Amino acid sequence: MDEYPVWVYTANAPISLAITDAPADANLTLFAMNSFAPIDVALPLTYQGSFSLETTAPFVPEVIWPDASMKDPTGRGRSLV
Repeated sequence: MDEYPVWVYTANAPISLAITDAPADANLTLFAMNSFAPIDVALPLTYQGSFSLETTAPFVPEVIWPDASMKDPTGRGRSLV
């Protein structure tokens, strides 16, 4: 299985990260940490697994799911949401 570790750190500046493509069975580990600014992350439709979000005021975690009518990009018939 392919492994893709991504570690992103900064302070006082926003992070905007888009992982646009990854194999369906990839082991993606993403850790993003920031102080005093927002973080925006987009994962590929092939991502499957868990995630967690933590924040402090005034930021509020938000998850935007893909359109549920989209087809599984692997052709395996998985639900995207």
